Amino acid sequence: MGSPIAPLLADVMMNYVIDQALTKINVQNKPIVLWCYVDDIFVAFNDMTFSLMPTTVYITFTKELECGDSLAFLDTLIEKSRTGIQTTLYRKPIHSGLYTHWTSFIPHHQKRNLVVGLLDQAYKIASTYNAIHNEFMNIKSMMIKNGYPKAYLDRYIMKYLTRNMKLPLILSRKTRQ
Repeated sequence: MGSPIAPLLADVMMNYVIDQALTKINVQNKPIVLWCYVDDIFVAFNDMTFSLMPTTVYITFTKELECGDSLAFLDTLIEKSRTGIQTTLYRKPIHSGLYTHWTSFIPHHQKRNLVVGLLDQAYKIASTYNAIHNEFMNIKSMMIKNGYPKAYLDRYIMKYLTRNMKLPLILSRKTRQ
């Protein structure tokens, strides 16, 4: 295990590197967007040839350019469209879809929390209703492959949507009949 202070020091160092780089660039070359999470940095520039990396710091960065107007950052796929930026959940190509199986010997609340956690992640990352719907259907399909009953998943998807999207209770009653 690492030191408890290591994440704090990593954050301080990354902020130092970013601050040093930003002070050395022209105003017209400043990034449009700059998001950081621990050691992952998402930066968008107007000028594609610009580099944010300072020459005096001995840190090796990897750079990933957008491909087909999209770029993956953490668990998010960020796509450019005519109307702006849209986000959806990103899973690596090696994602197997294996989760805790329904018949495994663990408390029921852990199975429920797994489903609700996956729904919550999709809801918070997807930027359109269509993307949320598609992600919920992907989650439902993956969880059915892990032995979860379809009725159980439908019930928790409806509960989640009712709570988070403020759907009328009439809608949830009609779907049960």
